[in-house]
Amino acid sequence: MNDTATRFRPAGLEWTSFRAQHFLWRLDGKVATITLNRPERKNPLTLESYAELRDTFRNLLYADTIKAVVVTGAGGNFCSGGDVHEIIGPLVEMQRNGDMAGLLAFTRMTGDLVKAMRACPQPIVAAIDGVCAGAGAILAMASDLRYGTARSKVAFLFVRVGLAGADSARDRRRNTGTHPAVGRLQDEHHPGKNQRGAGERVRSELSEKKPVERDHAGERQQVEDIRRGQLEQRREDRALEQPLGARSGIRLRGLGGSRE
Repeated sequence: MNDTATRFRPAGLEWTSFRAQHFLWRLDGKVATITLNRPERKNPLTLESYAELRDTFRNLLYADTIKAVVVTGAGGNFCSGGDVHEIIGPLVEMQRNGDMAGLLAFTRMTGDLVKAMRACPQPIVAAIDGVCAGAGAILAMASDLRYGTARSKVAFLFVRVGLAGADSARDRRRNTGTHPAVGRLQDEHHPGKNQRGAGERVRSELSEKKPVERDHAGERQQVEDIRRGQLEQRREDRALEQPLGARSGIRLRGLGGSRE
């Protein structure tokens, strides 16, 4: 980057020494890798990681030395969505307290992350393994390319909890890869004299392929397992909040302290 261009970068932004606080960042040559790193809980997002991802993708606009970005997860899973305790819980509390400003700020932040990924000049590749659910599925949709293993399980859980976030990236590239770099990549893998656009060619090929038989029972079981795990965690949390007597099933009567 020349001296003139350097003047327009955000102050203090240096990608070679950049250290993220809420995910792992690795720069290998011209390729940056963002790794969601909470494997013990299948890499859920928090309010802080949402904000830092938004800011990082915004700042990548000024990273002319980075040519591609990979988003992945640690421990064999991509992302299980928003953390029940660190996002869902605070949002429920905001609703109870009538904090509409806080709810609106969160909603804008999630949308701003998708918009920042749209505006990112580098092609974004989502490397998906294991669980890819809720907000994690939105991250995958907001990427230019998605590569998944045979273990990948994608679930949109928003409607099960009364939300409509599943369409927040519905017009993002239409899963056809319209980023110029993605188009060049598709041209390399689809050579020939036909000069149709990469997106049109991919759409045509998809329409000509036989539909893949989906394991609907397995998908339903995956969603049910995630929901059951969340419900069990909530029951445990509520039990811990109760007084000791209520938890042990003992009720005290009168001043004599008789038990039943």
